[in-house]
Amino acid sequence: MNQDGRLTTEELIYDVKLKSGKGGGWPNDFDYRIDSDLITISTDYRNLDKKATRRLDPWGLAFLIDAESRCRVKINAINFSLSGKIDEVRPAMRLVPNLEAFRRRVSFLSLKNPGLRFGITINGEMLELDDTDTLFNRPSNERIRTSFDRVAQDNRPGRLEKDFQTWLFANDVKNIEDREANINERLAVLGEDFYKLKKKAYGIIREFPTGAFHEVISNNSRLLPTEYIDIVTLNKYGHLAVIELKLNDPQLEVIAQLLDYSLFFRCYRDKLWPTIVERLRKPPKSQDIVCYVVSNHFHDRFDKVMKYYCPNDNSYGFRIKKVTLGSYSDT
Repeated sequence: MNQDGRLTTEELIYDVKLKSGKGGGWPNDFDYRIDSDLITISTDYRNLDKKATRRLDPWGLAFLIDAESRCRVKINAINFSLSGKIDEVRPAMRLVPNLEAFRRRVSFLSLKNPGLRFGITINGEMLELDDTDTLFNRPSNERIRTSFDRVAQDNRPGRLEKDFQTWLFANDVKNIEDREANINERLAVLGEDFYKLKKKAYGIIREFPTGAFHEVISNNSRLLPTEYIDIVTLNKYGHLAVIELKLNDPQLEVIAQLLDYSLFFRCYRDKLWPTIVERLRKPPKSQDIVCYVVSNHFHDRFDKVMKYYCPNDNSYGFRIKKVTLGSYSDT
């Protein structure tokens, strides 16, 4: 450590390694390197599942923040270096869509943060990122689900998040119209944006599927992974509300999950809108999309890293909001 309290870059990397794989510490999937103004995050892609792939960008940015604050160096570029033969994992099909979702996130981060250069290399070869037009105007041969049935729910008690969902989704109410009215009313616990929705009687979509496909909807044509978003509805302003519930799960990679959802709705907005209007029974008042993450506790680094992800204005067509349940202040 220097006399002014700065760490050398080698000391920072050593400190990160000491805390890797431990509770509350750094993930142990990655290696870190700092060369002048360039940060490189390296990993063997064959070892990455969906969660590990989602750790790449938020934890890479967390490392950048630490490098600038603790070493007082100016970082102008960040590169994600992946090794391993991608063709070897293609038969599993679950890893290639995760890579495409990661590529789209990094493309957006590059657009959103023009003062910072982003790159992805696979075995030393640069992976092309999307510009604004390519990212948000998807080819006509990309398919999404426009009809779907709600997946089965495990509503048995015993887990805090499941118990909260059971109450929030009014599973104690049998009549479907009464249930939706109760859900609208109970959504008020999510804050000001959902205040007094019962009178508006907005429709509710539970377990909204994401995912994109090439030409036809099948496992063999999958472009993006399929996940199920907890709630899609309208907020009190009539804007489309995409809601992800997390309780007692303060993982930093939820930031990447939020961006995946935001990009999915923004990139396929025209194809999704007819289904959304039909299911919600009322059209959104605008094409604005608000993606909410709801939790009782967030990672200590959440706000600092989220600044790289949150659009500064409405130019991208979506916003990301954090809702903290049970928050309080001393009086």
